Amino acid sequence: PYDPALLDLVAAVEPYKYQPVEVKIDDDTYLTGFLDCSEFDYVADTNTLTLQGRSKTGKLCDCSAKVDTASQVVGLTFHDIAKQQLDALGVPLDRDDDTAPSSRVISEARAEYGETAFDFLHKLAAPHNLLLNSSYKGGLVITFGDDLVDKPIVADLVEGQNIITNIHTKFDGTRRFSQYQVAGQFAGSPEVYGTVTDPSITPF
Repeated sequence: PYDPALLDLVAAVEPYKYQPVEVKIDDDTYLTGFLDCSEFDYVADTNTLTLQGRSKTGKLCDCSAKVDTASQVVGLTFHDIAKQQLDALGVPLDRDDDTAPSSRVISEARAEYGETAFDFLHKLAAPHNLLLNSSYKGGLVITFGDDLVDKPIVADLVEGQNIITNIHTKFDGTRRFSQYQVAGQFAGSPEVYGTVTDPSITPF
């Protein structure tokens, strides 16, 4: 229960202070970040405090890409571009598991005004099969997707034997189309068109 008489507790959850937070289970750290939301609920006989926070990498999803470095990027590697964006927001690069894919030079990249830092980096990472994740220490982790596919299965999930108590599965067929058309144009070049079909989409 929340007790406003406990001054240390009041200071720790004061709104809009973005206090640093670590979430631990036993001695293991699972999340390092900041407190985003403090919710107080007072009723006749109970005081309830609800806290919400996120990893340090949450700033990448909130803040726009640093435009003075991302508005026109030429000849840098993905690792270098990511480091520029992370340094601007004070987010550490915790690990880059595979240096080869992230060290490939990206010929040209451009961030749109208002585009978040994460959207900008994800736009560059996806074509190279680079995955962006958050570490338990609050840093960005760059992982090569092929490395995850090749890893062996380390555990079996068996209903009634493991810790699983519920499994929910949903297959969503919306926003899938039988044909995708893409058009683009750069200065000094004619328009470029491309079409891809998905034969598994039969209604249209």
